[in-house]
Amino acid sequence: MIGKGSAASMDKRYGTDMTTVSSYASVLSSARTELDWLVSSLTRQ
Repeated sequence: MIGKGSAASMDKRYGTDMTTVSSYASVLSSARTELDWLVSSLTRQ
């Protein structure tokens, strides 16, 4: 789940042990890091 937190209408079966809340900035940062790693590893070959 991306955002500030879970909505009150979210099904209670999907509790905190089954969901991860991430900010947009965190998701984009992780994607950038993975993309940089991928490009770097492909250019080394």
